[in-house]
Amino acid sequence: MSDTNSTHIDIIIISQEPSISRQFFDKFSTLETIFKERNEGVLKFLKTKGALHQLNLNYSFKTENSNKSEVTQDFQKHFDEYLEKIFDETVENDFKKDFEEARKRIYDAILNHVHMHLPSWPNDVEQKTKHELLSCGRVDKDSYTLFWSCVGWVKVKDSCIKNSSREISQVFPSSFKNEFIREITGKPDFKFIIFDNEKLRELEKVVVQDYNKALEYLGNDDVLTWEYLK
Repeated sequence: MSDTNSTHIDIIIISQEPSISRQFFDKFSTLETIFKERNEGVLKFLKTKGALHQLNLNYSFKTENSNKSEVTQDFQKHFDEYLEKIFDETVENDFKKDFEEARKRIYDAILNHVHMHLPSWPNDVEQKTKHELLSCGRVDKDSYTLFWSCVGWVKVKDSCIKNSSREISQVFPSSFKNEFIREITGKPDFKFIIFDNEKLRELEKVVVQDYNKALEYLGNDDVLTWEYLK
């Protein structure tokens, strides 16, 4: 999917993402039962938008600096810029500001895992770890509510390329330094779905007033409009 004009089947799949549906029910508890019974009808009536993107992470960070604190700061800044570039290239620019918090949470989740499992740079052997991203969130606006999730495995590998010539490095120490490399790869799925708040309020109202009537018309195969529920 490349934009918010996704097919209705795509929207149904996104709406059933556990972390997204859980957040939706937390905010719109009145609609939980009818959403489960008439998932397709509810989404069609609400003219819901959304998209699924794969964040293709293929990141590499290299340094000859052996100062751990300086390297950590350089890596964090570099990776943050890389992740921002991935979002700019992959996810709709129309919602760029809405996704700043999402990008920050994904960034924090990966970095927290790295700091916990790879606390220091390796000397001789490779260090590897992998992390299952299970990030999600909600963006509340006056006219719409956006739910997002990012799920998938991310692999991290640290390695050190050592200077192979001890004699030369002793003569020219500044010219021969160890090279530290950090690679982050993965293809987590980033999903988001957007609901129009006015339509949500209208649906909540009719569900409270006459649940059976709402249930009947949301199961209709015709194109659903507000006129059906008046």
